[in-house]
Amino acid sequence: MIAFDFEEERVKQEITKRGAKRVLLQLPEGLKPEGPRLAEIVAKAGVLPIISVDPCYGACDINFNEAEILGVDLIVHFGHSPFVAQGKVPSIYIEAKAKLSVELAVVQALPLLKKYSRIGLATSVQHLQTLTQARDILIKAGKSVVIGEGGQLAYAGQVIGCNYSKVTSIADQVEAFVFIGGGMFHALGVALSTSKPTVIADPYDDRAYSIDDQAQKMLKQRWALIQEAKEAQTFGVLVGLKPGQKRFEQALKIKEKA
Repeated sequence: MIAFDFEEERVKQEITKRGAKRVLLQLPEGLKPEGPRLAEIVAKAGVLPIISVDPCYGACDINFNEAEILGVDLIVHFGHSPFVAQGKVPSIYIEAKAKLSVELAVVQALPLLKKYSRIGLATSVQHLQTLTQARDILIKAGKSVVIGEGGQLAYAGQVIGCNYSKVTSIADQVEAFVFIGGGMFHALGVALSTSKPTVIADPYDDRAYSIDDQAQKMLKQRWALIQEAKEAQTFGVLVGLKPGQKRFEQALKIKEKA
């Protein structure tokens, strides 16, 4: 069973509507195994599919340069919500929502939340459709639940690797956070940006666990690096060149401050 909705019909419709003949498929690492299957679907539509094997680190990481070099007519970017303005090569985002229930994972989280009554909820784009179910489970267990809204991101409760505004905006209203999703990357961001206890409810493994120890370990590592940097005399400023990550003007300001 395919665990994600890749919106294959929409992809085919967009290709037809735009008259594309050569399409670049871009997927984050966790979804790359689906690349060949998706390429076959595109090929059956009479289009040449090209799978980008470069690492893909978020909604801002669209490979316009690669697409231009390859003469691509359309980029199909899977796994993230819209974030970057259109480049010279048109692009569409396919969010790849997960087809998983979060009920068991959230129930597993309840014993870890027994000291807290006010809970904040957050997730990545793959599980946004489960926030209502998760909220209802927590409310039934006697918790009050807050989901952050507003800001730059498209959806309530959504976090991405470089933007945690949805959780920082409600941090003073809650005692702890529950992050719905797999892995620790985004949940660590929640914990570090809010300084609140954070529990992962993982619907892939139907389990829940705290990441407070991991967050404290990372904070200690950061403070150690800061202390080390205080003794440094020579600094380098690195600038990423990917379209959604290039911040050259900020790099120049950092250079001046240093």
